[in-house]
Amino acid sequence: MREIKFRAWSIDNEVMYQPGDEYGTTTDLDCVRYFSEGQNVILLQFTGLTDSEGTDLYDGDVVVDNNGRGFIEYVDDCAAFRVNYFGNTHAKWFYDYLTRELKTLLKIGNIHQQPELLEQSS
Repeated sequence: MREIKFRAWSIDNEVMYQPGDEYGTTTDLDCVRYFSEGQNVILLQFTGLTDSEGTDLYDGDVVVDNNGRGFIEYVDDCAAFRVNYFGNTHAKWFYDYLTRELKTLLKIGNIHQQPELLEQSS
């Protein structure tokens, strides 16, 4: 079983809220409640995995590895997280990382705080 954690991106304030931060949320459930009730936010769920440096990986994080640069997304139809690579026609599902290449991922930011990371390099 993976640990269930959330953080929230405030669209209005352009701030990433996490449990235990200065905004008064103390648990992940508080974070979900506080920021889902009348707030203009995007809730981001923990994938259950960490990158090669031990940093938690969330939906919306931008990562690099041997396949290039991509962002983590949750796919409702499959009920799974994957890395969607820029400029490639494939995506890599997280169960692939669990079995083979997890330690090659490195988080370099997220699509909300660093939207420029979404731009493809030429």
